[in-house]
Order: sequence, then structure tokens, then C-alpha cells
Amino acid sequence: MYKCSSCGKRTLKRYWDNENGNYMPDEVGRCNREVNCAYHLTPKFFLEKIGSNYAPIVIGRHSKEVTLLLTYIQKSYLDRTMNRDEHNNLIRYLRQLFKEDLTLYLVNLFKLGTSTYWKGSTIFWQIDKRVNIHAGKIMLYDSDTGRRNTCSIIFNGLTQ
Repeated sequence: MYKCSSCGKRTLKRYWDNENGNYMPDEVGRCNREVNCAYHLTPKFFLEKIGSNYAPIVIGRHSKEVTLLLTYIQKSYLDRTMNRDEHNNLIRYLRQLFKEDLTLYLVNLFKLGTSTYWKGSTIFWQIDKRVNIHAGKIMLYDSDTGRRNTCSIIFNGLTQ
């Protein structure tokens, strides 16, 4: 702890400058005596006071840098799941509610694929505006009631 410039006690917690790898100047910090002293000079206010445009971004005290490599799922995986409607419980249920042409329109619009993970399960593909496939969520539905089973699994194209 450092000496507080307001109350004179050794209760000042100084801010760390991630850019330089050092503490900010002596007066930049927060006094731990919040009720009695309440001294707090933030780095942003200090830098504005001295006329600097630099504003540090602090992510966290013990942050780790993690690099994620974004990969996409191949379109061939989506294509393989789109032609097995007779094995898909959700599509069977939709056929009970709607005419065939409307059901096929909805299947193609929402890219409702059929997964083999569970018998009769549906895969919902997550596709961005650029038509890149990021992930798929597999869910199991009851073909008679259309209710979702508690089973679900998500897989994606993120690797570490």
C-alpha cells in the first residue's frame, strides 16, 4: 500500500499501467478508507487532467491472452443432413400441422437437418450473413407432440 495524498495514511491502492509495465503516478489510485477518506483518482481522469488523449484499456488483473482460431463447418456436412426428412421427428410433426409445400419451405428456410446423433433428432445450423456455417445445435423432439426432449448438444468450428 502507498501513502494517500488526501488522508496521509498508507492505504492507497495504485493503478497499474499495462502499456508501460509500471504503476501510474503516485496520486493515481483509490484509498481503501472509502468511508472516511473516499479519495479516488482514476487513470482516465488523471490523463484528461494532464491533457493526454491516451486511455488505457484494462481487461483484468490476471488476464490471459487466448487466441481462438475461427474455422467454419464445411457446407457438405449441412448438405448431408438435409435429405433425410423421413427420419426427423420435428419434420414429421410439422407435416401433421402444415401442408407439404409449407413444411418443405420451413425446412429449407431454417436449414432443419436430420442428425444421426440420436434417432430422429434435428440439427439447427447456425449460419452467418456471409453463408459461413459456425455451429450446429442438435435437439431431439417428439414426433407426436412436437415437444422438445431434454437432450441437446452444440458443436462449433472454434479450436484453441
